[in-house]
Amino acid sequence: MSRLQLNDSDLLRQQALFNGRWQDAHQGATLPVIDPATGETLATIPALGRAETGQAIAYAETVRI
Repeated sequence: MSRLQLNDSDLLRQQALFNGRWQDAHQGATLPVIDPATGETLATIPALGRAETGQAIAYAETVRI
């Protein structure tokens, strides 16, 4: 199977959208996103802590329709 490639690499964000801003996790910790079929690391994502996750959820609840 052929791999898909992004035409615009800016579309692949390795940060969290938090309160309307893209940002890294507080301590800079990340988690790999792994393709289960190949074991290949596709990207990394921020490993948000409990407090950061709670704040993100609270913000999301204020903006949902």
